Amino acid sequence: MSTPTPTSTAAAIHQDMFDAAMRHDYERLRALMHPDYVFTGSDGVERGADDSVAIAEGYTSAFPDASLEVMHSWTPTPQVSVFELRVRGTHQGEFNGLQPTGRRIEMVFCNVVEVSEGKLYREREYIDVQSLMQQLGAVPEPRSGTET
Repeated sequence: MSTPTPTSTAAAIHQDMFDAAMRHDYERLRALMHPDYVFTGSDGVERGADDSVAIAEGYTSAFPDASLEVMHSWTPTPQVSVFELRVRGTHQGEFNGLQPTGRRIEMVFCNVVEVSEGKLYREREYIDVQSLMQQLGAVPEPRSGTET
C-alpha cells in the first residue's frame, strides 16, 4: 500500500486502519475502533466493530494478494479523512457465497473516516459492487447499446 504522509490525526489513523487490514492484523484493526464505532457500507446499512472486522477479514481472505494504493487523500478537518483508493487483487477465496474464480480485479473506491478520542468513530465506504461482481463474472457485463 502506498503511504501518503498523514497531515492530521484522522489521516494517520485512516492509514493505520488500511495497513492493519492489509497485514491481516485484525486485533490492531479492532484496537483502532472507538467503542461507539459505526461502519456504513455501500448498501447504506450501519454495522458495528464486529461486523466491520468481519468485512475486512472477508475481503482479505477472498483476495489475499490484494494491494491498496491511496490515489488521493483529503483532510477537511483534523477529525475527518477521505481516501480515494485503488484496489487490485486475485479472487482466491470465497466471497459473499461466490467460490474462487481466479479472476483479477481492479477498482477505485472512496473511504471516509471520522475520529473521536483518537479512535475510528464513523466510517463510510463508497464502492461500486456491481463492477466488482462483473469483474468476478457473477453479473453480466452491461450491453454496449450497439446491438440491434
